[in-house]
Amino acid sequence: MKTSAVQRTTALLIMAFALSIFSQQEATVAFSQATLDTDSTTEINRLKTLLNVNEFDQVIEEATLLIEVIEQEEGYYAEDLYNPLVILGDAEFNQGNYPSALKNWSRARQVSRQAYGLHSLEQTEILYKEADALYAQKLFADANSKHEQAFSMYLRAYGTDAVEILPGLDRLAGWYLNTFNVYAARGLYNDMLTIAKANLDETDPQIIGGLKNLAKTYRMERFRPDFLPSVSTAFKALPYGATINSGTYFPDINNYAFGEQALKEVLKLQLQSPGTTIEEFTESKLDLADWYLLFEKYQRANVVYADVWTTLHGTSAEQLLMDELGEPKQLYFPLPNDPVPDVFTPDTIVMSGEIELSYSVIPEGKTRRVKVLHSDPGDVIDIAVINALRKARFRPAFKDGVAIKTDGLTYSHTFNFTQDALDN
Repeated sequence: MKTSAVQRTTALLIMAFALSIFSQQEATVAFSQATLDTDSTTEINRLKTLLNVNEFDQVIEEATLLIEVIEQEEGYYAEDLYNPLVILGDAEFNQGNYPSALKNWSRARQVSRQAYGLHSLEQTEILYKEADALYAQKLFADANSKHEQAFSMYLRAYGTDAVEILPGLDRLAGWYLNTFNVYAARGLYNDMLTIAKANLDETDPQIIGGLKNLAKTYRMERFRPDFLPSVSTAFKALPYGATINSGTYFPDINNYAFGEQALKEVLKLQLQSPGTTIEEFTESKLDLADWYLLFEKYQRANVVYADVWTTLHGTSAEQLLMDELGEPKQLYFPLPNDPVPDVFTPDTIVMSGEIELSYSVIPEGKTRRVKVLHSDPGDVIDIAVINALRKARFRPAFKDGVAIKTDGLTYSHTFNFTQDALDN
């Protein structure tokens, strides 16, 4: 598939003409002959460009034809099939055709193993794609297996202490964190920080990111949803995430001071780093202030919020200040799950409802005067949403650096329900 790039357009025009007058098989042969001199790298890059601008139908059509040409010329497991198979899967995923995407990605992994070895790291990005498609279909245990398989390849390739495993650690820890397996995530972030601090500059972004996410595990431990999504119980994470020292690691439970310490360390490292932007430093200060607010250390919270106001007010970052402190921002809102069954029968009819509430946010970030403005149908989920809003915590609005009460706020919640929810 070596050619000059200038012939690609001619090849595609020939293909378009062939499709208009020949059968699919005859057109593929014509396309094959026209692309004998086409630069395959240029064609792959063009398909990626089309993918980035959401031209999914065109990508699927052209990638499918390209795959057929390569199969005819080089065989079913040719290395040149890898990129078009991945791109075809990406386009199908974006169209919601998850089974077909999984089929093409799986074949791309087969090609990768054939070309680079059974445990090649080239497979990891496809495994993550497969995990996303399985997650979209609510096949959570299967998605978890893909994430853990990807990380096992990092361990096999580099061992347990090498800096090269940090991307794999970060991906698996992030998966656990997003599925509310906070102790598993905490174990991995601790492992990640141990390796990073031993091998990288102390202000490296991987260390700062690891500290931020470690703090999130403590915050999520304390402020968990009242009704965890089904993904949180669909699989059992590796023992507290301790994939490296599973026999010796025990998680810190209810030791929230470690979360606060991690956020303070982030600020210290960012102060030392000349590359820290005002947006990054502001975000980290707000993370610490929000932490204090959630744990009801209001005086400390207000000191940090006031420092943000003083730093940004009257500067070119005034808009950032208004975005962050100009109006209340949600920090914790434990909404209930929709009143629908985990398993649907063919006779299940899912309906949509809506509830609208009004409320106020006081300077301490708590809500007051929660009232129902509208509910359709009434009494299906009203009490649960009202209770969730009463438990919610917000970063309050500020004026002249001082937290203020905000009245007249509204919240609209759309939910799905079945007849059983109405009957009960």
